[in-house]
Amino acid sequence: MGETIQFLRAPCLLVATGHVLDPFFFESVILLTGHEEEYSAGVILNRPTEIPLARVLERFDIEWAGRPDATAWFGGPVEPTSGLILYRSAEPIGESIFEMDDLRMTLSLDVLGRISANPPEELRLILGYAGWGPGQLASEIANEVWTVMPPHEDLLFSDPKELWATATERSQARSVAWVPGSEKPN
Repeated sequence: MGETIQFLRAPCLLVATGHVLDPFFFESVILLTGHEEEYSAGVILNRPTEIPLARVLERFDIEWAGRPDATAWFGGPVEPTSGLILYRSAEPIGESIFEMDDLRMTLSLDVLGRISANPPEELRLILGYAGWGPGQLASEIANEVWTVMPPHEDLLFSDPKELWATATERSQARSVAWVPGSEKPN
């Protein structure tokens, strides 16, 4: 088990298999943003809420200038009242806690305020995150709870209703095994 997981590196996608019955993670796709020996963390990418984004931002006296129908997203059961911003931008807009190519994640309210005034097309305010303790994620992967795959750019902001099925199909169709931390296959 330890042999398999030692190669796991963030960023990657965790795709829930049919073994997942927990309602938080059923048919979920998670962007794993951090993986250390003691802790792993990521955000669910396919759980929009019905909470208007503008309403969430009102709590921080931030005005939303984006689409009126934009909603907050559920990122996981850990700290569900705290938020982070996942967005795509060629240049960072302030500090980031995670970057992958032009994908960025921040916890900064200052950055959120600047983004809200002129939001990029691909942006999500995510409430909460998914977290695993020592050995927990390794055990779940070994027990085929998750399929691990590269963080395909086209999946990250895709239709949440289609994301799990698309990611599941792609992960099963891989003809060459992908080792997390290696280059993404074409």
